[in-house]
Amino acid sequence: MTDTIAATGRPANAISIWADNRSIYVELSGQHGPYITVYTRDSIGLSRILELLFARTKEYSGEVYTRPGVVEGYKPKGDFNEAQRERAREVLKKLGIT
Repeated sequence: MTDTIAATGRPANAISIWADNRSIYVELSGQHGPYITVYTRDSIGLSRILELLFARTKEYSGEVYTRPGVVEGYKPKGDFNEAQRERAREVLKKLGIT
């Protein structure tokens, strides 16, 4: 414990966030002053902000952050019988997808 009062309780990787009717704004600290970036005000924007926050957390922990890659050659298991496949085809046709 220190004998001085901290200026803030925020950790070094904290970010400031605010929003208006259309967008979510994020202020990041940088070497040349603050940087403000804009995200859409929806679940995709929130997801991207969380990715950014987790990346900064790892960055300040000393761990190198690498974004997970897409698994190539993924094939679903063949646990479906022919009746289930036929039913799925009917539903897709009814929805106008096929």
